[in-house]
Order: sequence, then structure tokens, then C-alpha cells
Amino acid sequence: MTEDTKAPGRVIADSMKSGLNRFAGIFAASGQEPIDLQKALITYQQAFESLEARNRHLETELKTIGDELAQLKQERDGYKLAYETVSSDLGGKAHHYQQERDGYKHAYEVVSTELAHTKTILAELNEEAFDSIKNISLCDAPITMRLKSTPGLLEQLRAAATKDNVPDSVRKILLDPEFSMEDRARYRALFRQSAEKWPAAANLISKIVEAQYTKYKARSTDAEAAQRIASAIHERGVARLSPLLTKEQVEEVRAYFEDRPILNTHIPVAARDRIRRYVNCTAEEFPIGCYPVCDVVTAPHLVNAALSPLILDAAAAYLGCTPRLSWLQAWWNFKGGSNSKYLAGQDYYHRDESDMRVFFLYIYLTDVDEESGGQHEVLARSGNFDEVRAALERARKDPDLAPRVKHLTIEDLYGVGKGIPDDLKEALFPDTETFTGPAGTTFITRGIDFHRVCLPKGRNRLIFAARFGLNEFVDLGAIRDGDRIPGRIIANRVGVDEHLQYITQVRFDWEKS
Repeated sequence: MTEDTKAPGRVIADSMKSGLNRFAGIFAASGQEPIDLQKALITYQQAFESLEARNRHLETELKTIGDELAQLKQERDGYKLAYETVSSDLGGKAHHYQQERDGYKHAYEVVSTELAHTKTILAELNEEAFDSIKNISLCDAPITMRLKSTPGLLEQLRAAATKDNVPDSVRKILLDPEFSMEDRARYRALFRQSAEKWPAAANLISKIVEAQYTKYKARSTDAEAAQRIASAIHERGVARLSPLLTKEQVEEVRAYFEDRPILNTHIPVAARDRIRRYVNCTAEEFPIGCYPVCDVVTAPHLVNAALSPLILDAAAAYLGCTPRLSWLQAWWNFKGGSNSKYLAGQDYYHRDESDMRVFFLYIYLTDVDEESGGQHEVLARSGNFDEVRAALERARKDPDLAPRVKHLTIEDLYGVGKGIPDDLKEALFPDTETFTGPAGTTFITRGIDFHRVCLPKGRNRLIFAARFGLNEFVDLGAIRDGDRIPGRIIANRVGVDEHLQYITQVRFDWEKS
């Protein structure tokens, strides 16, 4: 305790002592018991010492607080310096990013301008492309047949085009004397037309095939059955058939495929890693797996079923001409798989765009039911474009559907359908054909109707498909799965007549057999 602190203490003690003496005299004069001054002074001394001890404790705490305050001030100064440093850095980076953003913005504006200009040029080229390649052959082999090569055919086609109100864009390609079914560029140009125009184009193409290449000759003894199948496909887009394979044949086919490796995709040319995997041995790591065409061709019974007289007659009746076997497929959909990059859109309603008119034969090689999944579903009549227009008009008048189709155009519905939710497609086309049944179940579709695969939940699904069209140029792809197969491989199973050779020559090479 300092001298300044002790001096007041003595003054107080002396004052109290003097006061006590006066009180003692007063008490003595009054006859009362005098106060014990010594005892009072001791009590005061104890209180004074306690006060001094507390004062020392407070001084210690004050010093500690002072030290902490100095440390906090030091930390504050450090934080302030760090803040100023970071703020300076951020300011510099912000300026740098601002410059970069301005640069990207300028580049985006330049690219957008160039893109718009390019689109304009492409639109002009698209209009004039046909004329620019008019006398140039881009097909793999020399063109042997043009419209002008068949007397009277062009006049017949013009009359049919007028009767059927064929669009001008289709007329421009198909009614030119230089058009040929063998010309890849001209034929592929038809695919740039809206799918709505495909039926009109298909009618003309079928007349060209019949007149210039080969007239179809019925191969079965039941022409009415073939016509019923064709009529069902024209009406609803699907037809159900009696099984083409016996139970024993289906088991034989499935056993054959289980001993063959597959690729992790829907069609071989789209395989992701080109690694062949076996069923029940790593193949199920992917949601889907397919066999190369060479394995499908050498499988027992399948080519025979695809080229059976009833199927060929039904395909010809639907297509309107001799069909062309353009593709053979077999693939697994594995339970639990849902990775869309491998499914290639199988799991949502879509349209197939492989030719202007297509006839698909499907055969289940495993049991399929709705509980286990794997069923093929088709929105009936969604490939009839008169019905498509009517469905959109009905939806625009429906209070529940009108808000959902407000921004939907008819061209959107003509397309493959990827951007339209499945439940909206089902609302527009509520008549659904669902194909379930035991292994061997057989059905036909035309591909252009919205369809999907319901992903398997309880068991894996194996399916075979054969596709017939009017005319198609096969995409060879990276692993050349589109290469033609020697006809001798199937000759002893299906025959070698010239008519059948025309039907299969897209897939089979008869000249080198």
C-alpha cells in the first residue's frame, strides 16, 4: 500500500479514536457502561487490514487485465494489418477478374455474332444444298439407277405426289430425274425433313422400290394374316403375334447368348470402353449390354424367325414394297441399372429415326412381367401425325394440361421427344400398349410412335430385334459392326433366291459368298 493510501487511514483511525473518547465521556456522565476502546480499535484494525488485502488483490487483477488488454491490442493491430493486406489482395484480384470477365463478355459477343452469321449461311446452304450436289455421287458404290432410267415412273410419282399433297421440300428431292435410292446424300437429305413429312415420302419411295428394284412376291400362304398385321401397325403402331419360336428354341437361343461376351451399350458402335464382358461375370456392372451382329447372325433360330414368310409378307404389306433387312440386334437390360449415358434414352418415351418407314420385329428371350419390369411400352397412335395435332389441340383446351403445353409446338411433338416429360406424353396419348409375357413373346412396332423400356427390377431382360425399312445406308462405326456378313453363313438356313438376297443385301454380302 502506498503512503498516499496509508495517510488517510491514520487520519480516520485518529478521528475514530478521538470520537470514541468523547463518547466514552458522555456514556460515563450518563451513568451508562463505557465503550471498550481497545476492543473497538482492534476490530477496526482487522477491518483495515482486510481492506488492504482486498486492495492488493484488486491491484493484481488490474495488472493482469492491463496485460491482457495490451495483448488484445497487439492482436487487434495484427488483425488490422492482415485485413488491410487481404483487402488489398482482393481488390487486385477483383480488378483482374473484372478484366477477365469483360474479356470473356467481349469474346462471347464476338462468337455469338459469328454464330448467328454462320446459322444464316447454313440456312441458305440448306436451301441450296440439293442443287450443289445434284450431279455428284456421294455413295460408296457407283449409282446404277436414277428416276429418269425408268420410263413413266416420274410421271407416276408426280401424280401420286399431287394426290397425297406431298410437301414441296419432299417433292424437290424425290421428283428430280436425277434422284436415286443409291445416292447416300440425296436419301439422307430426306431425314432433315420433319417426321411429319416422312409418311408422304415413304409412299413415293415404296413406289420407286417396286418399279426400279424388285416387286415383292408373297412368300407365305396366309396373305390375310400378313395384311391384318400391317393394318394393326398402320392403325395403332403395334401388332401382337403368336410366338415364332418354341419354348425349347428360346432356351437354346438364350443359352447360346449367355456363352457370348457383350459390350456395355445398346448398339455395338456406341460402346464406351469396347471391353467385352460376360453375363454373370462383370457385365451387370452396366445397365445394358449388346451383342455384335456377327453373334446375332450365328445364333440359332433368330435369322430364320426374322426372315420367315409371314414376317416378310407383313413387312412388305406395311412398307408398301419389298422390305430391306437393315439391322439385327440382341441386348440385355440388367435389373437395377439406371445410368442414362449407357441406356441411350431407352428409359424415356422416344421416337426411332432410322428410316421414313420402319417395321420392327421383337422377341423376348426371357420372361417379362410388370412386377419384375423390362416391359416394352408404346403410346398407341402417337406416330399418327393427324392424331398428334388433335392431341395437342385437345390439351390446349384442357384446364389441367393447357399450362403444361402452353410453350409446346407441334414440331416439338414431331421430334424424338427428349425434352417432353413422360407423364405429359402419357397425358397427350393415354392409350398405352404394354408388352409382357413369357420368353418367346413376339410383337411388331413401327418405331415412330413414342415408346420406352421399363427398366428391369426383379430379373434381367434379354430381347432380340430385327428391323426392316425401305432403304438404309449402314453406319460402320468405330468397330465396323455395320460391315456386311458373308451370305454363305445363313444360306443353308434361309435359302439363296434372288428375292431374299435383295431383302438381306444391306446386312449380307452375297457377291463374295
